[in-house]
Amino acid sequence: MSTALDLDALAPEPKNVILGGKTYKVYPPKIRQMIAMQRLFAEMGNPTPDTEVHLMQRIEEVLLPLIPEMKDNKELDLSFTQLMSLLQFINGMVNTGNDEVDDAKKKSDSPESLPTSSEPLADIPQIPS
Repeated sequence: MSTALDLDALAPEPKNVILGGKTYKVYPPKIRQMIAMQRLFAEMGNPTPDTEVHLMQRIEEVLLPLIPEMKDNKELDLSFTQLMSLLQFINGMVNTGNDEVDDAKKKSDSPESLPTSSEPLADIPQIPS
């Protein structure tokens, strides 16, 4: 009897962040959101004065679906360090180790078809310590 690959077991769990003394649940990005994050990173790396408002809209478009409790965009008035830390945190949610993949392989009919890379989603500028 064959077993099915349990994709639900591979999905990262939501994590928490604290902002202004309030705890928010952050959901891991799905494929479309990861693509939107890639575009956001590219735009952030090449800002112009004309794109400032557009860039804020893009940040809200990317972050609000991942943090639905943060509906009021005033709460997204983050410092640069906070924003970069949040983006790194979210990026880390999709770049888990291979333990989950290894466990799923044991249950899968065709383990060769599973991805095994834990390469980062994108190069996010590092925050100086």
